[in-house]
Amino acid sequence: MIEAGHIGESELIEAGVKASALSDKLFMTLATYRQRRVLDTAEPPAAITAYATATRTRGVELEVKWVPVRNSLLSLYALRQETEFTPNAGGALLVDARTLGFEDVRDAAGNVIYPAEAFLYGGRSRIVLPADMPGFAMKQGNPRTQIGLSTQYQLHNGLGITLSGNHFSAACSGRLCAVELPSASVVDVGLFWDLRDWHFKLDVLNALDERYYRARTGDALGDALAQAMPLRHWELTLRRTF
Repeated sequence: MIEAGHIGESELIEAGVKASALSDKLFMTLATYRQRRVLDTAEPPAAITAYATATRTRGVELEVKWVPVRNSLLSLYALRQETEFTPNAGGALLVDARTLGFEDVRDAAGNVIYPAEAFLYGGRSRIVLPADMPGFAMKQGNPRTQIGLSTQYQLHNGLGITLSGNHFSAACSGRLCAVELPSASVVDVGLFWDLRDWHFKLDVLNALDERYYRARTGDALGDALAQAMPLRHWELTLRRTF
C-alpha cells in the first residue's frame, strides 16, 4: 500500500459563531461541522484488506470558558457527533463464540464451568457482513455524546486545586453492536503548588474509581475486544524551570 501511494482524500467543513462578554471574562463558541473521508474504490486488493472505509461525520460542539475571579478558570465543552459509512460497505468482522450463538455450560447449581467464549479459544473466527445492510450503516466505537468540565483556582501563596470531569455516553464496542460499553463519568482532582522556580502537582485520576471501557480502533476487531481503562490511580509531578 505504501508503494501504491494515496488511496483517498478527506474534507472538513466547519461553521460557527464566537462571542465574548463580561469584559472578556466569558468566552463562548458554537460550531457545526461535517467531515468526509473518500476512498478510491479502484485501488488494488491491498487497500481493501486494510479495511479503509469511506465515512461522513456530522457533529455539533460547544465550548464555554469563564474567568469569574483572578487566578481561576472554569471551562465546559459538549460534543455530539455521528459517523456513517458512505457507501455502506461490508467486511470480514472478528467475532467470539458467544456472538455466534454458543452458550455458557453450567453445573446443577447454575455456576458457569465453561464460558461460551471458550468454545473458540485457540483461534479467531470471522463473519462476512454484506454491504448495504441498513442496520450497520453507522460507525460504532466512539461515544456520540461527550461532556467535559474543568476548573482551577490558585491562592496568592501559589497553592491551587484543580477539578475536572468527563461524561461519555454508551457506545457499541464494534460494528455488530454485539457488546455495548456502558456510559461513564470520570472525575480527576489535583493539588498543585508553585514556589519560585519549582512546581509540585499531585493528581488523583479517576478519583471515583469508575469502571469504564474504550472501544478498540478499527472496524474489524471491535466487537470481541475492548480496552479496560485504569481505575483510581495517582500521579506526582515535580518540575523546575531555569
